[in-house]
Amino acid sequence: MTSRLGILFLLITLLSIGHLKAQDERKELDISAQCNVFYHNLLIPQEFVRNGAGLPPVEVDVRGIKVITFEHTSGTVNFCPWSDSCKDGDADGGKGFTLIVNQKGMAGIADFKRKAFLTGVFVNQSYIPEELNWIDFTDHENFLQWGPDLQYPFYIGDGLTNKGVTQQILVPKDAEKLYLGFADCVGSPENYADDKGNIHTTIVLHKSLSKRPPVGAIKN
Repeated sequence: MTSRLGILFLLITLLSIGHLKAQDERKELDISAQCNVFYHNLLIPQEFVRNGAGLPPVEVDVRGIKVITFEHTSGTVNFCPWSDSCKDGDADGGKGFTLIVNQKGMAGIADFKRKAFLTGVFVNQSYIPEELNWIDFTDHENFLQWGPDLQYPFYIGDGLTNKGVTQQILVPKDAEKLYLGFADCVGSPENYADDKGNIHTTIVLHKSLSKRPPVGAIKN
């Protein structure tokens, strides 16, 4: 009798895991280095942005999604291909710094050790933040779990920590879309016209948090 109950419990567990995994949706994405995460929220019209406002960000519908992760990320980008000293970087970005100030209804982002990294921001078209404070990701790129607020850009990179652990990003309540792209320049986002390359990645949309957060997880 005990063995039968054990087998039944195992079957129920396997079916539950299979159901949770079946809820996950994967989408392959190509993200140009010219995709500007701030494109729809610029303080000035796109046509007046110095050296190009770039392309609109890649958009992903995240309604009903609890967690997102990224896998199989590849490709390179270069924000200054005209310079011999400016090397191609992967989705994690290269040496340099990023400092974008707040835009219209969207916070800025900073990283004083990296530039040209894959960036995301959750948005809701009807949400108007009462106050915005740009966020500094310097030395915080290796989070295990991050819980960004609406309209606050965040670091994605290749979606893995420096030890190869998949990073979990919690989708904020009322988020409708995820914008994916890059944050170029210092001050206002600009100079996208000469950005080269693209990042290919697979985003995994989880409709439930099927496991407990990793030990030591960092949450904003």
